Amino acid sequence: MSFLSRLTKLDWPTLIVELVLIFVGITAALWFDNRNQAQRNRGDEIAILGELASALNSDIEDLDGNIKAGRGSRHSIDAILGWIDTGVPYDSAMAEAFGRSTRQTRFLHRAGAYEYLKSVGLGMVTSDRLRSAITGYYEFDVQNLTSFERELISGQWESVLQPQMVEKFSYRFFSRPAVPNDWDALRRDREYRSALTNWQSILEWQHEAGSALLARSERLVEMIEAELAVLGAR
Repeated sequence: MSFLSRLTKLDWPTLIVELVLIFVGITAALWFDNRNQAQRNRGDEIAILGELASALNSDIEDLDGNIKAGRGSRHSIDAILGWIDTGVPYDSAMAEAFGRSTRQTRFLHRAGAYEYLKSVGLGMVTSDRLRSAITGYYEFDVQNLTSFERELISGQWESVLQPQMVEKFSYRFFSRPAVPNDWDALRRDREYRSALTNWQSILEWQHEAGSALLARSERLVEMIEAELAVLGAR
């Protein structure tokens, strides 16, 4: 029997129906698989964004605490410089301010959630705008502040201010009173005054940088919460 003869004997309507059913079945299976994968991806995105928001809220608490502590240190320095300039007699209450003036803080940010996001791919965050804000915060904003604190604050403290305190005070730690060995000599000590004013300038810069980062942290949390609301509504 020839090939053409065999073709004419086929039940073409049944064959076409079967082919259509196979195509529809494969298409439906692919659609459901893609739909399930999209749901899994959305669930993963919601989870990582929740972790990022939690980490950012911890950053906000740390930054806020550091800003308040730095404000107290700067107020102490203002008081000390005023006492030096006016030549007031020494009073034991001043020792608290001398101790507080030396306090240094470091921003301890929580990077675990962001590092995980990088390991699985930043593309997990589907919003281009949010993804850009997240990477800018961690790769630029946080790095700027932590690098400054690590290099300048620690360097100034260890090489300049701490030696002055050890030499010219009965000094242990910022949380303890620091009693000057000779108040009259300290008032005339240009080296100490220079160290103190430099430290004050550094603390003021840290305050500005920390306040700016705090505002960015709060804004990023707002963006993440808005995106979570959108994802949850899908």
